[in-house]
Amino acid sequence: MSNRLIDKIRKSRETQIDVDGMCLTIRRPTVSEFPSENAALLAVRKISAQEATQADVDTMLGFVSDHVIGWNATELMLYSGGTGEAAPFSREIFHEWLINSDGDIWGRIYSEIVKSAEVAAEKEGEIVKN
Repeated sequence: MSNRLIDKIRKSRETQIDVDGMCLTIRRPTVSEFPSENAALLAVRKISAQEATQADVDTMLGFVSDHVIGWNATELMLYSGGTGEAAPFSREIFHEWLINSDGDIWGRIYSEIVKSAEVAAEKEGEIVKN
């Protein structure tokens, strides 16, 4: 029973986003994950300013990888020699695709994750007001 409840709680934090025609399932961060979100934000700013260290890139990629939990993708979406067959999701495959992707994609996924947290916080604020 408790595992099903945990699954429901986690599922309530999920949403889907579109990145270049690929549907990604993201899970918004919890309040306890905000410090890693702030670290990722600093990394994003350094990456945008082209002042990033490898540690900044690793922080950003780690944050994104931690919050993307699924996709609807084919092999062809992941690499040019792929087939039209569905590609199973795993963190390892996602990370490999991510590190080989354009850095702009990292920022867009990061922004969507943060936006989902902001929208949830606004909704929770409205519930508290009422």
